[in-house]
Amino acid sequence: MATNFKLPALYSWFFLFIEPVSALVGAYFANFKQADYLSMTHLASSPASEIPLSTSIVLTQLANLYLLFAINEAVSDIPVCLEMHTSSEMWRWCEISMPRALKST
Repeated sequence: MATNFKLPALYSWFFLFIEPVSALVGAYFANFKQADYLSMTHLASSPASEIPLSTSIVLTQLANLYLLFAINEAVSDIPVCLEMHTSSEMWRWCEISMPRALKST
């Protein structure tokens, strides 16, 4: 049964633009600006002088994961996936359940 449901613009903007750009920014900081990344994450535990090699390796691996996440979003059929869910009840459920899930963490 076809409906005339249109995906809300907020979801489109978030999943198609904001989230991939945020992943790329995270990859950049985790790989190229490691000291800044650590201080923005938790200033009290960030190293004062030089970043240990083990921490640098972990941050580079984290940057790779951010990059993989961004590439996966860029090449997957996210617009198709978002448009496939034409049920307004499903999107209403997401609007209601997401704040509750975020509150419980």
